Amino acid sequence: MRRIITAIVTMIVLFSSTVAHASTKQCLAKRRAAGFSGKEWLCNKTSTFRFVGRISRSGYEIYDYRYRFLPHAGGVIHGGQRIKIFRGGKYIGEYPLSPPPEVNMAVRGAHLILLISSTGQRVELNLSVKLPTKIFVDGFESDLGH
Repeated sequence: MRRIITAIVTMIVLFSSTVAHASTKQCLAKRRAAGFSGKEWLCNKTSTFRFVGRISRSGYEIYDYRYRFLPHAGGVIHGGQRIKIFRGGKYIGEYPLSPPPEVNMAVRGAHLILLISSTGQRVELNLSVKLPTKIFVDGFESDLGH
């Protein structure tokens, strides 16, 4: 029994590090394409960068970017979440999603669906033609930034 548990834990650790490595590589590639440096867009073991999907009509590529960092020794860990948007490999913009709770994302056809994990609130954005300049998620307004 102990061997089985050890094998399962080992597989989980190996899978997690592979996923994190792939996320970091994808994050670095997209960061370079967007022309950002490391201080504005973290790509390391404390961040994730996940492809959510492609909007069918407009071709927007949606990414879920989550990050954490320690601003100074002995400080409090900071972090956040952003919706990063590309089209044809070119950076278009982003929406900051803060403060927490985390927002889960999915693409369905021409819509980006946002689900707030703590409340179950669902926000559906039609991105078939253009990006809205503002979105409202969990009572907070987020502006499209570049």
